[in-house]
Amino acid sequence: MTHPQQQELHAREAAKSADYVLFLKPGLPLAVVEAKDNNHSLGAGLQQAHGYADRLDVPFVFSSNER
Repeated sequence: MTHPQQQELHAREAAKSADYVLFLKPGLPLAVVEAKDNNHSLGAGLQQAHGYADRLDVPFVFSSNER
């Protein structure tokens, strides 16, 4: 049987994080930026960035593809 704290640790390890988070001031995130390589369209990272923004409760989302 797996201990609940071990399950939580595994869940945290599997969670991904935003490529960049822009802060208005320390402790107050304002936007998430998802960076993709130039083989992806500009909007390719938006859905992923929206997920991060929801978790961080930030109002702005940006996506970049190195162009």
